[in-house]
Amino acid sequence: LSPAQQGLWHQVAWWGHAVLAFGFIALLPYTLIRHILTAAANIALRRPHPSGVIQPVALEEAEHFGISMVQGFPRKDLLDLIACTECGRCQDGCPAYATGKPLTPKGLIMDLRDHLLERASGRENGRIVVGGVIGEDVIWSCTTCGACHQECPVLIEPIPKIVGMRRFLVMEEARFPDTMQAAMRGIENRGHPYQGAVPSRTTWIKGLDVPLMADKGTAEYLYWVGCAAAFDERTQNVARALVQVLKAAGVDFAILGEEERCTGDVARRIGHEFLFQMQAQANVETLNGYGVKKIITACPHCFNTLQHEYGYFGGHYQVIHHTVLIRDLIAQGRLRLKGPMDHTVAYHDSCYLGRHNQIFNAPREILSSLSGIRLKELGRNREQGFCCGAGGGMVWFEERIGKRVNVERTEEALRLGPDMVATACPFCLTMFEDGLRAKDAMEGLKALDVVELVAGAI
Repeated sequence: LSPAQQGLWHQVAWWGHAVLAFGFIALLPYTLIRHILTAAANIALRRPHPSGVIQPVALEEAEHFGISMVQGFPRKDLLDLIACTECGRCQDGCPAYATGKPLTPKGLIMDLRDHLLERASGRENGRIVVGGVIGEDVIWSCTTCGACHQECPVLIEPIPKIVGMRRFLVMEEARFPDTMQAAMRGIENRGHPYQGAVPSRTTWIKGLDVPLMADKGTAEYLYWVGCAAAFDERTQNVARALVQVLKAAGVDFAILGEEERCTGDVARRIGHEFLFQMQAQANVETLNGYGVKKIITACPHCFNTLQHEYGYFGGHYQVIHHTVLIRDLIAQGRLRLKGPMDHTVAYHDSCYLGRHNQIFNAPREILSSLSGIRLKELGRNREQGFCCGAGGGMVWFEERIGKRVNVERTEEALRLGPDMVATACPFCLTMFEDGLRAKDAMEGLKALDVVELVAGAI
C-alpha cells in the first residue's frame, strides 16, 4: 500500500474501532454483556454473613411489613437481579425444582429482573410482585436450604427475597397456609409450635437427673434442648442420648426447662418477623440473666439462630453443635467407646449444619471413630447435599404439588442400601422417618441421630 492508502485505512480502522468501542459501552445496560460489570460488582458487594442468616427488620420504624413491590427490595437485592447470568446452576441444585414444585431460583430471579426492567422503561404500571409477578405457590415452595446460594457463581441470594415476600403475605395480608398459622399460634400462646404435644418441656427428663439452671445457678454449658426434643416423642430419645453422653464425659451442664422458649427460627423463615423478635428478646433476657456463655444444641436450626441471629438482640454466645462437642470429647479421651458394632451407615448432611454453617467433618469423624461402623456417602453430600424438605418452616406445610422432598431423599438412601441413615438434626430425622413410612421401608432402613449411635457405644 502507498503511504496515502495506509493513511486512509488507518482512519477507517481507527474510527471503526471507536464506533465499536462506544457502541459496546452503550449496549452494556441493555444486553447480557452487562454481566461483565454487574456480576463483578455483585461479588465485590457480597453480604459478609453466612448464607443461612436473615437480616432483622426495625419493626418500630416500618410503615409496611415485607416486600410487595419490586422497589421495596434493598439495593443489593436489585443488583442481584441484574447480575444473574442465567446459567441455571441454582435450578439444578434446588430440591423444590427437582421434585416438581413451581419454584426455580433462576426463574424467580429472571421474573423479578424482567419486571424491574419493565418498570425502569415505563412499560410496567406498578403490578404487585407477590401473587402478580411471583405466584404464592412459588413463595411457599422454598425450604431455605441454601443450595441456590451455594451454586451461584456470582453469589446471588434468592432466600432473602423469598422471606421478604413471605413477610408481606404473613404480616400484611395474614395469608399463609393453615398448618403454618397453627404453628405460629402455638409459638405465640405456648412457646412452641407442636400441637397435641406433652404439656411440659421437662417430661422427657424423668428419671435422668438432669439439672435445671434455676436450681443450679450456673454451669459451664447450657444445653438448649429445643422444641423438637422437648415435645416430639421420637426426638426425645435424642435428648436422652445426649444427656447420657454428656454425663459419661463429665460435662458440666444444665437446661432451662420451662424457661426455654422456641428460638423463633420457624417464625422468621415463614415470614412472621414480629413473632421471631418477641421470642428472641425473651430468650436473650433469660440467657443473659443466668450469665450464659456457652450453649450446646442438637438442632442445627437452633444453632444457626442462636449463633448468628441473636447477636442483633444482645445475645452473644459461643454456640456448639452436639456433633462438634462429641467429636472433641472423643478426641480428648473423655468418652470410652465399646464395640465393635456392625452397621453400614450413610450420613445425611443437614442444610443448616452443613451448607449454611460448614460443619461437615465432625459427624463423619464421630461415625468413623465408632468401631464396626462402615461409613457410606449418599450421592448428593456435603456442599451438594440434598435437603430433607423441612427447612424454612416447610416442616409445618403439607406438600400438595409434585413429589415430596423427603421422599426423594429417602429413595436416594434406599438405593444406596445402608443399614442406617445417620442425621444430626431433629427435622431431618422426622422427615426421614416419614419418608421411610411412605415407602414402607421402616424395617429395612433405620434413621438415627449420630448421638444415639454414640450413646449405644458407651
